[in-house]
Parts: sequence; C-alpha cells; structure tokens
Amino acid sequence: MTTMRPGDCFYNKAVPGIPSHRWVIVSDPEQDQHNVLIVNFTDADDHHDTTCVFTPTDIPWLTKRTCMAYQFAKLTSIQKLEEAEAKGLLFGHCEVSEEALALIREGVSTSEELKKTDYLELLRSQGLA
Repeated sequence: MTTMRPGDCFYNKAVPGIPSHRWVIVSDPEQDQHNVLIVNFTDADDHHDTTCVFTPTDIPWLTKRTCMAYQFAKLTSIQKLEEAEAKGLLFGHCEVSEEALALIREGVSTSEELKKTDYLELLRSQGLA
C-alpha cells in the first residue's frame, strides 16, 4: 500500500495473542493522517455483533459470511500503518467497494459496540457519517 485511502484493506501478521484478521480503513487519511479509524472483518458465525454482515456475493474476496468486529476498532495513524507495512506486519492489500465502505461506516453509528467511543465523531467531522 503506497497511498492509503478509505476502503483499503490489509491483513495484520499474527503474533502470539493476536490472530491475523483483515482490516479496512474507514476514515479519510487525507483529512486526518494522525487519526485513522480501522475496523476488522471476522467470521459472522462466531461473532455476536451482526450490525454489518457481508457474504462473498457482496465482497468477492470473502470466502464465508463475515461481519465487522466493531468492538476491536482502532485509531491509528498513517505513519504507524506504513511502519508496520515496512516491517512486514501488514500484507494482502485489497479494497472494498464504495457501497461496502458506506455500510461499514453506517455500522459505526449503529453498532452497540461503539456507543462509548468518539469514532462516530471522527467520521462526522470528516463528513462521512
């Protein structure tokens, strides 16, 4: 990933205690490269929050019914993401469609798992929610 944009996805390298998951950039790094909201995809059959569910029909690179794990959403920075990528800790770049990204962003405002965070305010300040 040379230029990170909303909808860009990547895997984190698994390390002890942290399994590998695919993450998506939800906020707009061009508006704020120091506060970049990322959310990970996880197996919908093993997760309790079904606010935002996708199938391989929705996103072609998915292999099963998948949902967004909003409880694990993180704020990071472009610098941290680029450093992790340079160290080989991020890999498998792809992207989601604008439609899928809009659904993921909508989930930020409706998921019970994010009600206590300021992630929605970040998206609102960027005109994305």
